This record gives sequence, C-alpha cells and structure tokens, in this order.
Amino acid sequence: MLAEIAAERVPRFFKDGDGRFPIAFEAPLDAPGGGPGSRLVVHRGAHGLSPIRYELDERARLRACERVERGERRVETYESFCRATPGRILPARRSTVVYDAHGLVRTELVEDTHLRVSHTWLPATRWMQTSRLDTTVVREARFDAHTLL
Repeated sequence: MLAEIAAERVPRFFKDGDGRFPIAFEAPLDAPGGGPGSRLVVHRGAHGLSPIRYELDERARLRACERVERGERRVETYESFCRATPGRILPARRSTVVYDAHGLVRTELVEDTHLRVSHTWLPATRWMQTSRLDTTVVREARFDAHTLL
C-alpha cells in the first residue's frame, strides 16, 4: 500500500509517461452520432501494449481509466476529488473492477484523505476494501507526524 501511495505522488513529466505514445480522442460510449468526445485513447500498440482509455468529465478531470495488462482488464472510476494547492486536485475516492477471460475477478474501493504540510499535500489516511468472489479484505493505513525533509 505504501509503494502505491508513493508512486501516485511522484512527479513525472507527461513526455515520460503517456506522452511517449500517440493519443487520440474517441467517442464516448453514450455519445449520440459517435462523434469525438471526452475519451482519450493512448495507443501503445507499437510497443506491444494494449491501449489505455481515459474518460474525462466536462471540466477535463479524469473520471475513469480502462487498461488491459497481464491478462486482466481494469476499469478504474474516480468518484470524488479533494482540492489541493491552486489548480491541483487529488483523488479522494475511487473504485476498480478487475476482469479476466472468465469474468469478474475482484473489486476494489479506495478512499484517501490528505493533509497539508507547508505547501505540500501528503497522505493522511488510506482505506481500502478488496472483494473477491469468496472473501472481502479491508485495510486501513493512517499517517501522522508528517515532516518535510
């Protein structure tokens, strides 16, 4: 859980991530007439990878991400955000549904809270529920005594 939290907050340039691949708009599934819409597709096929599809809301905020990796299809939906420094928002609640070739594998629900230290927003809590067909596991991490190095 700690590695995931850290990886989400490490700054990186667009050119070093999805910016390495061709990107295009795609009509959202519910768009009338099939015209261009609020779905971005990152075409990674030249590198032997499946595309990533991002769905944006009317304010150009990320609402969903769909990807296929290691035989699993992951659909991640961002349900709510919290405002951080001006112009920055952080995910507060998101859900993920994971499928394989046989159907549903698991669902995940993640809720984060954040704490401001000086001008930096750091994680305060992470609550995570993972449900599989036969079991549900809940984990919670709390972070306190934050200091900047």
